[in-house]
Amino acid sequence: MSAYTVLADKMVFIKSHGRRIRKVPPSQAPRIDMINLMLSKCKNQNEELLILVGWNLALRSLEIAGLKVHDFDFIHKTAFIREEASKGNYSSGYIPIISNKFMDRIKRFIEAKNLGNDDYLLNYTKQRMPYTTRHLRRMAKSIGTRAGMPEFHTHMLRHSMARWLIEAGHNLSFVKDFLRHTSIQMTVDLYGQFELKDRLRQAQEGRQPIFVYDNRDSPES
Repeated sequence: MSAYTVLADKMVFIKSHGRRIRKVPPSQAPRIDMINLMLSKCKNQNEELLILVGWNLALRSLEIAGLKVHDFDFIHKTAFIREEASKGNYSSGYIPIISNKFMDRIKRFIEAKNLGNDDYLLNYTKQRMPYTTRHLRRMAKSIGTRAGMPEFHTHMLRHSMARWLIEAGHNLSFVKDFLRHTSIQMTVDLYGQFELKDRLRQAQEGRQPIFVYDNRDSPES
């Protein structure tokens, strides 16, 4: 049996602002144990950084590809997503780096690769050419296949982080800002089912939501 069995979730569509939005099924938002398994299957630092950056910052593949060294502010613990990095298709802005271990890992990676401020974080060849989204998707599929999840793609890291934030007790307003959604309704439409399930589980267990980030539960190695 594979390390991860994908659920045959039924796609659920709901209308939002005149267009159909698909609710994210659980199989598209892997839990922490699966993310850590994929990390253990990475063959090199670039593969590892793809998983860590995609998850910790909840980035889209285009944003991962466009991320440069100078986009990180290690003093204020933020990463800046530039408008040109997403080609204007998504909202730009600052993302808080909520894991000190992840921040330290990025620092070590930059130092080990001897990257300059204007270098792309993920690059290849002596000319330090940036990976394209096609490169990243191919890389993600290769990692997922080794981990027993061949249908894995980069956007699932974003879904996984959204799910983790909700199940860690953060409200949907915080999740909306972290993901840089244009409206809270979009966040509710995509991830509201995770909040409902988590609140029901917490009620059954007789405990209160925890609004604290716990490094022990996150993939940061």
